[in-house]
Amino acid sequence: MPREGERIDPRRGYAFMKAHRTEFPLAAMCRVLGLSSSGYYDWLKRPASDRVRRDAELEAKIGAIWTGSGETYGRPRIHAALRARVSGWARSARGG
Repeated sequence: MPREGERIDPRRGYAFMKAHRTEFPLAAMCRVLGLSSSGYYDWLKRPASDRVRRDAELEAKIGAIWTGSGETYGRPRIHAALRARVSGWARSARGG
């Protein structure tokens, strides 16, 4: 919850509102977060940005690597596996 006079990033606030819309009334969340309901509905209609799409793709790759490891890989191994995938893709794209 933001402190008195503190501004919250609208994207984070709207994402919070979307995640908690079944728990709290929209009007109450808008009032507490200092955001507008019209801004929320506009945000819902907007297509996901390129960065959000890339982040979702990366999250899916990380999840696949982690699951494929029997849920044993930590950050260093997942990072190495991601680098190996990118490196392998670059080699195959060059024909090498």
